[in-house]
Amino acid sequence: MPHRIIYPIQPFFAIQSSRYLKKLSAHPAIAHFYKFRGNYNGGAGRVVPDGTVDIIFQCSREHPKAWVCGTVEKGEESWFEQDATYFGARLMPGFLDHIGDAHVHELVDQAYDMEDLLQGKHIPEQLAEATDFEDQVRLFEKLFLPEIHLQDSTPHTISAEIIQRIYDSKGTIKVNEIAEQMHYSRRHLSRCFEQTTGLDIKTFAGFIRFQSVLKGINSGKYENLADAAAEASYYDQAHFQKSFKRFSSMTPRSYEKLIRQSDYQKKLTVC
Repeated sequence: MPHRIIYPIQPFFAIQSSRYLKKLSAHPAIAHFYKFRGNYNGGAGRVVPDGTVDIIFQCSREHPKAWVCGTVEKGEESWFEQDATYFGARLMPGFLDHIGDAHVHELVDQAYDMEDLLQGKHIPEQLAEATDFEDQVRLFEKLFLPEIHLQDSTPHTISAEIIQRIYDSKGTIKVNEIAEQMHYSRRHLSRCFEQTTGLDIKTFAGFIRFQSVLKGINSGKYENLADAAAEASYYDQAHFQKSFKRFSSMTPRSYEKLIRQSDYQKKLTVC
């Protein structure tokens, strides 16, 4: 199972909030839980590609809601209601074929209301009542984890190995390299991967390479953006700029400036 060299992040969730709580999960199918209040700065936030599926709850006692949201393939605007509080669980790729009646490939670039899946369980209502983050995590684990059925078929085992190799390389490994290392045909690997993640291998690797750059910028790792492009093995600055803008809807320099101005690191609290 992947040991998660890269934990998928959605930095604009934190940027658009006053405080962003995060708790890593010991469950193999869950990367982490999170909680934030939407639109602290007003206006639209963004969602960026990360290869995961999110289960998001709007914790309103009057109108509690829940959605299952697949990864986007490029940067998209995402509107959160002013002053509404959100709790979410970010699911790791490759472990689940379905969320409710939806297959993982149907979730890419889509968000579905989870009312049918949660019918009679009142999970959104209970999460809204439990205002403490740790209590919400425990409630989710108690009420929702029984709905998560891990898959251990050959395609899932193969996909887990592919994902780990992509994580280990921070998204820079080529599909042909993976095929050579694993002694399978590229076609067979692609079929297994798409079946269990809804994505092709090259696309997912691109997401992880982008995620690795985001993390570096967020932490102030790079002295300049040329270092970011070189470490992530982009062909040149033009390729780096184009790819980053597609995935974030911003240039790398604009994003770097936003991270500084928003006090991103000060907003994060890892529980």
